[in-house]
Amino acid sequence: MKRRSFLSVIGITPLLRLPLWGQGASNPPAQEWGPPSLKSARAEHERVALSFAPVREAASYIVRLRSSQGSTETIKDVLVTDYSVQGLHNGTQYWFSAAATGPRGTTAFSSELSCTPRAEMDWASLAETFSGPNPTRTSCPFWMVHGTETEDELRQFMQVIHKFGFEGVTLHPYDFKGFLEESNWKQWRVIVDAARKLGLTVWEQNDKDYPCGYAAGKVVAQNRNWGAGKSPCHTGKAAKDRDRSHWTSMQFSRPSNALWPWWLRDLTLASRT
Repeated sequence: MKRRSFLSVIGITPLLRLPLWGQGASNPPAQEWGPPSLKSARAEHERVALSFAPVREAASYIVRLRSSQGSTETIKDVLVTDYSVQGLHNGTQYWFSAAATGPRGTTAFSSELSCTPRAEMDWASLAETFSGPNPTRTSCPFWMVHGTETEDELRQFMQVIHKFGFEGVTLHPYDFKGFLEESNWKQWRVIVDAARKLGLTVWEQNDKDYPCGYAAGKVVAQNRNWGAGKSPCHTGKAAKDRDRSHWTSMQFSRPSNALWPWWLRDLTLASRT
């Protein structure tokens, strides 16, 4: 019998009905219609965790960021008020502001908070990432995706991931219908878009079924030498140890830039305007 994800076995509705784990019974009070009040901006490795007050009648939010290098970006359709801005550069100063959108239109942007991502955090900030009101150092559980899920199911499951306090997901194509075909990328775009709206992280296991790293035979089909451990991941000393290191090096959840140089990057960039 093939393994199936718990999503495909029990469905999403029972999960959405469960009480919110680790959170109090009441939500923070919503402020009256107007620019959201930015409460904090926490610097982390290549990201900043924002927290702002919810606004009554808001359907979603817009997060704007300016960098000390002169660039300005906006992230639209944000659905949460504890939001992690991903893909930032360590050591670069950013200024963040937020606006609310709803039936009454779009508010002005809030006053700005400044923050500089960094690779190393002080102990107080690190402790807050685990146990504070906006935790970001939690697990990214494996999610067995089969290629048969609807768009609504994918988006609802990402809501479950956010609801229960996970940092994000690790996508694991298992018994996947249409692996590395357009239907695969379409589902990944839906998941990445849902993650963008919720401030979640997405990783991908670079395989179909097990063992990992062979991409359903497509890697070896492109170059048979890679099947012997001669993948582009192995250079210098690693090349000498390829027989030992092949499986270990290929089991990272994040796809190798050498094998997938474009799709995850393009999906991430397309999520911003």
